[in-house]
Amino acid sequence: MPRKKFGNTALDKPIKEKAQIPFSLLNYEEINEKNKKIRMKNALKYAEESIAKLVVLLNHYKIDKENPERWFELSFALAREYIPGFKVVTDSRKTKPNKWTPLRYAALYSSVEVEKKLRPKQTYGSICSYLSRNSDPWKGIKNLHPRYCESKESGLIRLLTNSGVKIDEKIRDELINLMKDKEMKKSYGI
Repeated sequence: MPRKKFGNTALDKPIKEKAQIPFSLLNYEEINEKNKKIRMKNALKYAEESIAKLVVLLNHYKIDKENPERWFELSFALAREYIPGFKVVTDSRKTKPNKWTPLRYAALYSSVEVEKKLRPKQTYGSICSYLSRNSDPWKGIKNLHPRYCESKESGLIRLLTNSGVKIDEKIRDELINLMKDKEMKKSYGI
């Protein structure tokens, strides 16, 4: 557990105990009796100083000494400070903005659907692989198949399919050109 500095209070100083008498100076019974007394004094001193330090700890964490829940609150405050599982952290990782706009999803969807008409025996996964290897603008984009599956949920695709628009090469080319045009304008800040 990392050591916490408490501003030079009693919490920064350890409790010192009296040393016991070594066996070589007195006979065994005297040593045993004196060591018992020393151990008893040390135990009492430890208890008194510990209770005093617990009160200082209550003050440190701004916990009311009269509160009947003070020991629960103190244990909870200590746990939050020292136990990783009790700490509250915010995820500070910055995520990349999603490059997949509704227009881009629509262009991918239309590309896959047109290719599927040309190759009806191919699976959608293999068509997506083919597009990512050979077809501009999808060339070099990994994981096209999951994006294609997401595209089916896109509002623009639902609108097109529900309105009875047949996805053909002309629609595909138009969507791809719109997508490229929009991405071009965005990259130039237009």
